[in-house]
Amino acid sequence: FGGGRQLFTLFADVIESGFADKIPVVTKELTDWWIHGVASMARETSLARLARERLPAAEKLWSLAGLAGSPRPYPAADFDEAYEQSLLFSEHTWGVSGFKPMPQPPGKRDLETNQDPGYKQMRHSWEVKGDYARVASRIAERTSREGLEALAEATGAPGGSMFVFNPLNWSRSDLVRIPKSELKDRPRAIRDLASGEEVPWQAD
Repeated sequence: FGGGRQLFTLFADVIESGFADKIPVVTKELTDWWIHGVASMARETSLARLARERLPAAEKLWSLAGLAGSPRPYPAADFDEAYEQSLLFSEHTWGVSGFKPMPQPPGKRDLETNQDPGYKQMRHSWEVKGDYARVASRIAERTSREGLEALAEATGAPGGSMFVFNPLNWSRSDLVRIPKSELKDRPRAIRDLASGEEVPWQAD
C-alpha cells in the first residue's frame, strides 16, 4: 500500500510539472458516482445527517453540565459509538459485492420479494447499512435529551420549566417546538426566567 501511494505521488508530480498547462479544467458540478446508494436510503440518510448535527450539540450540553457541577458521568463511550456508526454509514460501500440483480418491472417488487439467496444476502446488507444510521440517530437523540436534563439539574432550573439550549456560538431568535407529550399540563403563560417577559406561544 505504501509503495502504491508513493508511485501515485510520483505520477501526480510528473503530470503537474510537465503537463499542467495541457490538461483541461472543468469547472462544473462533479456528480457523486455513489449517489445511487444515498438515494436508495433516503430515510436513513436523513437520520444520519440529523445525528451529525445533534452529536456536537449533545457534547456541548454534557460539557457545560460537567462545568456546572453535574454528578452525571460524561457519556464518552456513547459518543464514540455514535460517531463510529455515523462514519460507517457514510463509508461509500452500499450492498454486497459481486451480486447484480437482473432488472425487473417495478410492479414485481423483485428486490423486496425475491427469496433467492443472493437477494436475501443483499437485503441483509442493506439492513446492516441502515442500522449504522439508525443507531447513530438513537444515540444522538438520547444523549441530547439526557444532556439537557443534566444541564437543567446542574443549573437549578425550576421544576416544570422549559429548558431551551442554543448549541450555536452566537445569539439567535427562532421558533421552539415542544411535543404535547412532553407537557404535563397546558401552560397558561410562558415567561423568560432571565428577563421575566412573557413569551408568545401557541398550541398546534
